[in-house]
Amino acid sequence: MLNNGIRNIGIRQECSAQGDVESENSGIKSNLPRIINDRKILEFLLSHDGRTILCRKGIAGLANLNIVDNLDTISATTVKSNTTLSSAAELLMDIHNPCLILEDNEKVEHNYVLTPWDIVMKTLLGGKSNN
Repeated sequence: MLNNGIRNIGIRQECSAQGDVESENSGIKSNLPRIINDRKILEFLLSHDGRTILCRKGIAGLANLNIVDNLDTISATTVKSNTTLSSAAELLMDIHNPCLILEDNEKVEHNYVLTPWDIVMKTLLGGKSNN
């Protein structure tokens, strides 16, 4: 994550009895129901539980850690790729939506994480930002 400048990673849901997760705001079914970011990872590593695992098992102890059960992941709201900038900004104003999943209708396997930073900075820079 650090070397590539990636701050948010989507966690795909494995097929289960629940099926796909449906977003309340958009009605689109998403296979990326959770997001983990660099802050949540650092928060866990510095927490009591994280330090206990590292103390007992070292870094190898993190390999079998279930991310969804042990880290404070973020619920993702999914929007269509043709969502307007103002609609996306309005959704992001809600404290329960720290980011959005922008689904690419043409390439189902590609989804994008959209944050308030993207809306502000990429709009100001005219899409010329490196992030």
